[in-house]
Amino acid sequence: MNMETETVINMDNEDWLRDYETKLPKNRKHLIESMEIFNQNYQVMNSGQIGEPMFYIPHLVSSFLCAFFPIMGVHLFNDFKKLSSIKYKRVKMQHLNSLNLSYQDHLGGIINFRPEDIFKYDLDDGWNYFGTHRCSYNLKTNDLDFVSKNVKGVSYENTLQFLPEGFYKMTPSKLEKYFKKQNKK
Repeated sequence: MNMETETVINMDNEDWLRDYETKLPKNRKHLIESMEIFNQNYQVMNSGQIGEPMFYIPHLVSSFLCAFFPIMGVHLFNDFKKLSSIKYKRVKMQHLNSLNLSYQDHLGGIINFRPEDIFKYDLDDGWNYFGTHRCSYNLKTNDLDFVSKNVKGVSYENTLQFLPEGFYKMTPSKLEKYFKKQNKK
């Protein structure tokens, strides 16, 4: 197989997947789109098109949280929590991207092709780590349903509005404490 043939095959696979993802039910589509928003933000920031990339790490952190917050389990949270111990901005940015790629590959595959397995992943009885979003698989709609108080949806915008003001400045531990306190109310 030559390089041109390989490129065409890869493009066909990417086109097929994009087409498939555009036809997903609403909540599954929102979760995949949120992950894609993080990818786009990372690429723009890393390219230097908008200035010094390291200046935008808080924005990248907020983008990551919006992408994964509704389905963030204990393992992803613990990996995310390691960010606060990373001192160098470039390493922090690389860690965020590595986390994204790893979890997007794993969770994206589940969301796309095996949504009923989301609970086998890392959610405690369907609840995300913060106890704010409870996810269940709806066989009738082939979608993931999310319920909890004050949750209007799992789109990037809904998650951004759901998170507390200034959340991107909070360490993962402070974010955890904030939601534990909110859940007691």
